[in-house]
Amino acid sequence: MNVDDLEWQSRTLGGIFPRLVTTLVERGEVELLVQAASKQGEWFCAQAAARGLSRAGKVERALKVLEPFIEAGWNRARWERAEVLLEAGRVQQALDAVRPDEEGLASEWVCRDFAKLLARAGRLDEAITVLTPHLDKEWILSTLVELTEGQGRDEQVLELIAPRAQRARSARGEERWSVKPSNAQDLQAQVLERAGRVDEAVRTLGADIAAGHFVVQNTLIAYAELLRRHGRLEELRVLGTGKHAGETLAYYARALEDDGQADEAEAVLRRFIATAEYPDRFRWPLIELLGRQGRIEEAVEVGRPTFDYRDACLFEGIIQLLHEAGRLHDALALPDERSAEFVEEHSSWFSSNRIWLLGEAGLHEEALAYAETLPPDMYGLTVSKAWILEETGRLEEALALLRADTGLQSSEVAELLIWHGRAAEAIAGMPSLAEQHAASRQRDAAKQADRGPPSSLVRVRRQRHRGRPPLLLPSEIQAAFAAVVHVDDEAELVDVDFHVVGAACPLAAVGTAGSPSCLDRPDCTIAFSVQGEGPLLFLVGAPAGRAGFAALAHELAGRFRVVTHDPRGQAPARSRALIWLLSLNVAASTRRLDSFFCRRLFTIAQASQEANETSGQSHSLMAATRAVAS
Repeated sequence: MNVDDLEWQSRTLGGIFPRLVTTLVERGEVELLVQAASKQGEWFCAQAAARGLSRAGKVERALKVLEPFIEAGWNRARWERAEVLLEAGRVQQALDAVRPDEEGLASEWVCRDFAKLLARAGRLDEAITVLTPHLDKEWILSTLVELTEGQGRDEQVLELIAPRAQRARSARGEERWSVKPSNAQDLQAQVLERAGRVDEAVRTLGADIAAGHFVVQNTLIAYAELLRRHGRLEELRVLGTGKHAGETLAYYARALEDDGQADEAEAVLRRFIATAEYPDRFRWPLIELLGRQGRIEEAVEVGRPTFDYRDACLFEGIIQLLHEAGRLHDALALPDERSAEFVEEHSSWFSSNRIWLLGEAGLHEEALAYAETLPPDMYGLTVSKAWILEETGRLEEALALLRADTGLQSSEVAELLIWHGRAAEAIAGMPSLAEQHAASRQRDAAKQADRGPPSSLVRVRRQRHRGRPPLLLPSEIQAAFAAVVHVDDEAELVDVDFHVVGAACPLAAVGTAGSPSCLDRPDCTIAFSVQGEGPLLFLVGAPAGRAGFAALAHELAGRFRVVTHDPRGQAPARSRALIWLLSLNVAASTRRLDSFFCRRLFTIAQASQEANETSGQSHSLMAATRAVAS
């Protein structure tokens, strides 16, 4: 066991990754997790085992599981030990185990984690003191509000927020667009509301909106949600049908529906679709409303005008709606209606979704027959076929198919075995952590040789924050990102705003909203589209192109200027190489998203993942949204 292997595992989700671990926990395989931790140095297994043993009251055994990782210098194990000690009532020992030194107190990440521990230990005053130097960070200010809820500290919190909210109010008039914390006005209203001062919250935030004294569009959403929660329909009507309709009309329509005025909600949405300059942003709220009423055919017709759009296409969302309504044959009919050009442009998406829908409809043999007509190297085909075989009870054939594909991760086989009660066999068949890490280094070296000298790549430097657990993203995204970006310190891959896309697509080349464009590069031509207004936000991934990100882009367009593109190697973008990227401008944009909006994005992403997970589609959308929501 060494820190290098552990950092690689945490960064890439190597070894027995969290989803497998969660499945093992759900199936009561704690002892198997303990063995994997002690014999194979599997950190995710150790973490889950320690938590499970702690909940069962086996504190000393939980600590023993963590001990080798602490001795190896793995910082995350120290924090996990503190959690176990705290749960056991050994408060002082828990706090002393991770109490930050002077360097740690300078890190907002360490202070955030320590403040949460202090709050759980009932030491809220200390927690507030630790957080206070970092309250100009949006997420730290949100942590303060979260930790103090229901603790009788609202007046103290409001005093801390007030100067920051005032700074945000004055920023727009002074044309300062990067003021921090940009969420101070939203949080001020939230604390006023929970303190029972709803009228003051509405009055304060409403005055800011009316005067244009806000910087980020989240403030609009916070106000709309506040009005909806308290049935302030008239104020919400003024907001939702005025100049901010693009961001808030959906909230007004939903409030009308909640108030028993679904007909009026439908009418106002249809009116804006018919008359607005950019009407398509209002289609999805109407589709959802009709779906809740069981008017599926009408919902499909509302989305149909967008089906052939290069961007802001609601086709996939309609497919999901039909699936959820049990209208699988209708869902299958829609892809079959698409033109040959559409199928060619979105071949991977089309094929994997058709296999999935056939399987969901119980047409397994037809799904397998269709799969045989596809190129054998099509992305995700092996996993799609294995899922169909497993659905028909042909487990051994499915396992043999997965094992024969050397390009797949061993976890694909392991997960299938675990689901069928063969957990010990699954873990025994996994390569050791050291073997996986060595294989990863070999793959990286081969990719580097193919890419040429690193001078043509983006290089990112940043400071490592001790004690902060890295965000956990799927390994394919981590590896894909590493293939394009050289990072001096790879402890956390979504820690900062990398602005990676700027290297491949200069901002000057970005076209006007809603206009599909082509960007000529030395080795390719990239098709891209832009929609919405606000801070510039790139949604970039592979194999997902503009169609794959359509639902997310549509949701984001109300508050960002969203750029999507077709990856290299996919029509109409043509290239000699396929670029894998995941960049959501994390620090600059996505951490400003309010919790409701994050949950909304997560819902979209979850629907996308559930549709595509077993057919091998990329998890980039889901992972990005988890990162946003965390």
